[in-house]
Amino acid sequence: VLVSKYGLGCGLAGEMDVFEKLQAKGLKPKAYSQETARLIGENLAPYIIGYGRVGEAEGKAELFGKIDENAPTSEFIFAQIKHEGAWNAHPGAARQLLMQLEKDSAIPVNLKRVSVDLSRDDISAYPFLFFTGLDDFILSAKQIQVLQKHVNRGGTLVVNNALGLSTFHQAALREMRRAFPKSDLDLLPQSHDIFRSLHTISRVKYTPTLLKDKGKELQGRPVLLGAKVDGRLALLYSPYDIEGGWNEVRYPLCRGYQSMSAKQLGCNIIMYAMEN
Repeated sequence: VLVSKYGLGCGLAGEMDVFEKLQAKGLKPKAYSQETARLIGENLAPYIIGYGRVGEAEGKAELFGKIDENAPTSEFIFAQIKHEGAWNAHPGAARQLLMQLEKDSAIPVNLKRVSVDLSRDDISAYPFLFFTGLDDFILSAKQIQVLQKHVNRGGTLVVNNALGLSTFHQAALREMRRAFPKSDLDLLPQSHDIFRSLHTISRVKYTPTLLKDKGKELQGRPVLLGAKVDGRLALLYSPYDIEGGWNEVRYPLCRGYQSMSAKQLGCNIIMYAMEN
């Protein structure tokens, strides 16, 4: 829902004389000028159309694995953490990535994403955990304990900043420090094995918004932060959205990666996590 504090309709319609009639009646209307209203309208139109397409992609029925049917399996299972915030920021994206992974590699893949609640569910069957969101969040003591146990027994935690928003970024850094105070998140060098675990990734393509904001600074390189626990890279954080690109739809104002780059990064992350 978009709400304009000041009038847009008259400017969009080119009927600013309405205000003279209202003022003559003793009213004090507030609105944008015709030029400003049209500029706003020109920006709103692609934004609305873009999210209309996003809605079509995310509205498709998605298959979920059932928590009570998780017998040990040799298949890779994508387990996503549920939390009080927007934990399912890009519905359907995981399945698109898993289909790409199945196509590009020889590893057996379970295409049903599993959602897990750290406060209630047994996650011992899932060595790979994915956490994403849009806003501020705070991990409970129980959630931190479960994540620490997961990592200490050889699991990997991947955190993604859906849409690349600053609020989630600050929360992710803060909560990872709380959960793993002895492990620092550092920028992974381009020579790191994770960028060659399946696809060789030396350069990536950013979404238009990220390219405009950070293109000159990032210089086409992939940006992943990682932290070691007991000498093993166990925590991965993407400050720019990789998940949105898995859906092959453009999210207006998203600060992340375009589809092919996002899928290659996602596949490499999973492959690296499985082998290390």
